[in-house]
Amino acid sequence: MAGLYSRYIKPIYFIGDLLSIAASYVFCFLLTNHNLTEAFSISQLTLFFIATISWYIAVFFFRTYTIDNRNSKNLTILSNLIKVAVLQLLLTETTLAIFFHNSFSTRYFVFLQQGLLLLFSIVWRATLFYTLRIYRKRGFNYRKIIIAGIDENAKDLSAFFSTNTEFAYRFLGFFERKNYNGHEVAHDFDELESYCKKNEIDEIFCTTSRLTSSELQGIIDFGENNLIRIKFIPGSTLLQYDPSKVEFYGQTPIVNLRTIPLDNKLNKFLKRLFDILFSIGVIVLLLSWLLPVLAILIKIGTKGPVFFLQKRSGIRNKDFKCIKLRTMVVNLQADDLQAKRNDARITKLGKFLRRYSIDELPQFFNVLFSDMAVVGPRPHMIKHTEEYASLINKYMVRHLIKPGITGLSQSKGLRGETNDTSLMRNRIKVDIFYIENWSFSLDIKIIIQTLIQIFKGNDSL
Repeated sequence: MAGLYSRYIKPIYFIGDLLSIAASYVFCFLLTNHNLTEAFSISQLTLFFIATISWYIAVFFFRTYTIDNRNSKNLTILSNLIKVAVLQLLLTETTLAIFFHNSFSTRYFVFLQQGLLLLFSIVWRATLFYTLRIYRKRGFNYRKIIIAGIDENAKDLSAFFSTNTEFAYRFLGFFERKNYNGHEVAHDFDELESYCKKNEIDEIFCTTSRLTSSELQGIIDFGENNLIRIKFIPGSTLLQYDPSKVEFYGQTPIVNLRTIPLDNKLNKFLKRLFDILFSIGVIVLLLSWLLPVLAILIKIGTKGPVFFLQKRSGIRNKDFKCIKLRTMVVNLQADDLQAKRNDARITKLGKFLRRYSIDELPQFFNVLFSDMAVVGPRPHMIKHTEEYASLINKYMVRHLIKPGITGLSQSKGLRGETNDTSLMRNRIKVDIFYIENWSFSLDIKIIIQTLIQIFKGNDSL
């Protein structure tokens, strides 16, 4: 299976830039005959911190971490990198002048360091860029794609995929109606869904000029219910499309059906970094002493294990074992029957743990193991995923990102048992809203709202 969406590329760029900044300082000290021990002085560490923050501000401003895009041009990459270096120099110089009244020698050091940083960044990024191209040319890190409908733009796109193998799109063919233009086609349109499932297709490009509204909607529903990304090859005009959703493959414009902030690898890296730090903090400061106490109380109360491990649906619908404190007597229906209000299976201690969501705390280990995030759509039991996927359209979209210990629905009090499909449909809408509108500030807001909900307690169970 292809390494989907170059998962680690942008974090590698992020770390590589940091190492380039550090290397530029080391070489700068060596070239100016400074003692390396001076690098650890307060003034030099302050300068390093200012330069580093300025660099990443400039990087985010010019969005240069999009350079792993499969359609990036060498000249564009180089010009953007020069823009970053210039903006960083201005930010660093301005900060030093306003707050530190820098001397001429300090400015000389800054200019020299900037030149070295630009050189190291060019070498570093060029090396990784061409290494990635070679890697993709050899058949790794590819995406399996098909095109539904044939027109001139679709043919141009297929030619782009064929001649630019370093972008790692594996084009598997067109799907059209039988006897298209008097000729048989490689794949019949009616076979599209079965073919996608059999061949684990990652993306479907839809030629809007060749598909009816009902055909297009059918592909969209199929794709979103099977975690396949849908993109459009538009007709003669782009005016009706949101510019933020348009990208170019060669000269061919492509429109994304659904843009997800966490597709941006830097966003994903920062969210993952926060998850690791936050979960370690909870485990060390809270669970290190609380779990042994709760384990003793659970063992005293009823026979059975301390932890309850249950298979749940994770990212891309891959199951994982969700860790909870056991709140019920041991029973054979735990994996099939959802807890209900006044459920006889729930122990007295379990009722208290559930009321204040204490039973969910071990899931911070799931976060640390990368099965979950601190914030995201709540993971459902495998049985419920199968049931709701057949009842609620676009239900599977919620599996495009990692499930969370808490989520936007939970922060609004929408939690616990529900047998009402319409209520579950509303929760799914909230989950999809979160996926499409993720931001770090939204995660913080959800965490704060969840804590307020926890202190109020939950009487639904």
